[in-house]
Amino acid sequence: MNEQISPEGVIKSLPTKQQNKILVFIRDFIEQNGYSPTYREIKTALNYSSVSIVAKHVNILVQKGQLIKRFKTARSLEVTSSVAEFRIKSNQLNIRDEKWLIEKINDIFSQIEEKRTIDSHDLNDMKVAIDFLRLLKLDQPVVNFISRYHNIAKELSN
Repeated sequence: MNEQISPEGVIKSLPTKQQNKILVFIRDFIEQNGYSPTYREIKTALNYSSVSIVAKHVNILVQKGQLIKRFKTARSLEVTSSVAEFRIKSNQLNIRDEKWLIEKINDIFSQIEEKRTIDSHDLNDMKVAIDFLRLLKLDQPVVNFISRYHNIAKELSN
C-alpha cells in the first residue's frame, strides 16, 4: 500500500469478504506447500460452484494490486505484502494491524497539523479516519484523535 494513504483509500482497498477468503486461502496454501494453489484447488477448498467464479475474483484482486499473477505460468499467484499485513476479520484487527492502522492515521493527522493553512477538506479527512476507527471499535484511539480533531477545528474557526 502507498505510504500516504487516505482513510478513504484504505477502505476502498480492502477486499470483499469473498475476496478476503481467497487471499487468506492462497496465503495459507503457499505457506504450507511452497507454491500457490490452482483455481480448481481454490474452488474445491472454498466450495465455489465453478472455476470461472474463482477466476473472476482473482482477476479483480490482481487489478486491485492485492494479488500478483504471472501469466503463462502455472501456480503463479502471490499475495502482495500489503494485503498480508492488513486483513480485517469480522471487524477485528490483530495487534500488529491495529498498530499499523493507528500509525497511518496518526501520520495523516500530523501532516494536517503541520500545515500552515488547514481547510474543510483536511477536517473531512480527519473525520473519515475517526469514523473508520469507530467502525472497528477502536475506542481509545477514537478518543485521542477526536481531541486532536477538535483542537484543529477550533483553530480553523478562529
